[in-house]
Amino acid sequence: MRSAEATVPTVWPDPRRPQADNLRILDGMEWSHRTPHLRAFSFGFSVRASEPSTGRYIEALFGAMAASDEAAHVYSFLEFDGRHEVYRDGEQVSSTEAASTALGHLLWDVNRNAITSARQDLLFHASAAEYEGRAVLMPAPMGSGKTTLVAGLVLGGLRYITDEAVAVDPTTLLVHPYPKPLALRRGSWEALPSLRPDLAPELRPFARSTWYVSPGMIRADAIASSPCAPGFVIAHRYEIGARTELTPMSRAEGLIALAENSFNITDFGTRRSMDLLAAIVRRCRCYRLTTGDLDAASRVVLDLVTSSEGFDG
Repeated sequence: MRSAEATVPTVWPDPRRPQADNLRILDGMEWSHRTPHLRAFSFGFSVRASEPSTGRYIEALFGAMAASDEAAHVYSFLEFDGRHEVYRDGEQVSSTEAASTALGHLLWDVNRNAITSARQDLLFHASAAEYEGRAVLMPAPMGSGKTTLVAGLVLGGLRYITDEAVAVDPTTLLVHPYPKPLALRRGSWEALPSLRPDLAPELRPFARSTWYVSPGMIRADAIASSPCAPGFVIAHRYEIGARTELTPMSRAEGLIALAENSFNITDFGTRRSMDLLAAIVRRCRCYRLTTGDLDAASRVVLDLVTSSEGFDG
């Protein structure tokens, strides 16, 4: 239901219009909530919402990305007459009746632009967590349980770097935090019941198909606060019913695992890209993890990275 604070616009944005015209229409609307400036890698943005409770919810999800510099882009999250419309500047990102789908499209678009903005770094399709200044890199293709595993590790005491895109500075080889909200789909809910969002009734439709979790909601000190050196590469795969096994692999195999899950390694040229990958894995111990159980997987990884021999490199 539309809140009393929202104002029905007389002219609506339309994806068939020029983006500049839509932006003028959106800028002329009254918005119930605006987030502070936010930053995902080098992508600066803010979000304005027609519903105050939605705006506060989105702000809480992106809270770890708060930035002091002015945002270059603005998302508009409109809710009227049972529909949810999302625009980035004047370009439509989503139009749907499902609140959870609209929110997912917003997060997907932010992530896509964040990755594009960080092309100067080595980018890997991976989750990552930090322990005592060292990063655990967990490269894996889509559907391998990256978000579920890193959520389990953060619940176990590690600090969150990201669940989706790992950025490594090619000069310093430091891993930069990207504390985006975690997106936990239904298959992860049973394994992570404590992360179920506690939402007001009007916000519960946003969690109907996916739980969106700000890392700061896991615990107060859950987020890695600064760039850190790579310490481990753990290539992992989830298989229903599989026995949990963590086995060492060579640094050459670790290099291949990173290369196979890179967003942009070819941008650096063949020779330099291989040199950079080799430099990363030289700093790491490399493993392969197969699991069908989150608790068991979290235990073996936590035991590995917190042991005294874990950082011998």
